Amino acid sequence: HMFFTGPDQKEEIVATVKKYFGKVPAAPFHFCNTVLRSADGTQTIKKDMPVEQSVLFCGYRSGIILGEEDAYALLVMNELFGVDSVSKLFMNVREKKGLCYYCSSAINLFKGTITVSSGIRSDKYEETLQEIQKQLSDIQSGEISEAEMLAAKQSLVNSYTQIDDSLSSIERFYSVKILSRMGETDPDLICASVQKVQKEDVVRAARMLTLDTVYFLNGTALSDEGEAAYES
Repeated sequence: HMFFTGPDQKEEIVATVKKYFGKVPAAPFHFCNTVLRSADGTQTIKKDMPVEQSVLFCGYRSGIILGEEDAYALLVMNELFGVDSVSKLFMNVREKKGLCYYCSSAINLFKGTITVSSGIRSDKYEETLQEIQKQLSDIQSGEISEAEMLAAKQSLVNSYTQIDDSLSSIERFYSVKILSRMGETDPDLICASVQKVQKEDVVRAARMLTLDTVYFLNGTALSDEGEAAYES
């Protein structure tokens, strides 16, 4: 597979590719994707490292991947969970509780996983983990305001409408879609599907999450002031 993004005409690009790569034998490509639909219990891993800031990492399995019915609901759920600036993790774990320097979530719809990472002080491990779990529990219980839903959807729509702003983002979006053969390839249709997601869809997707792994990198070094780096 080759991808070209730019103003040149299709015929010119095809001729150039044939000239330099025409004799290269083509081999079938198969996208292999193993998906674990749910966690078989939770494993906790703790390691010490002589750094100032500790890191708490939580990995969840959803069982929802690209092309499936609840994929867009999971996208919106992840956005209001820990991506948007008014997400539950940002507003509660960081702003209200002051437990961390950062706390955000990321989604991988190829594997159906959501991960949460947070920079914390080592003595805040238990409290931060409990608060992250509480924010997820609140979503699963339907504690989602109209403002949160609107912000999450608008944040996603903005990210997809900005794909055309750079050549690299265009190439990255379409190459992943084509190689994986998973999910919608039209950003406008993706935005339309995101807008159709309802609160009950988000709750249903959130209830699919199971905690697979908790990883804690315990920072054992202190700053000159004797406090963790994130407080400076």
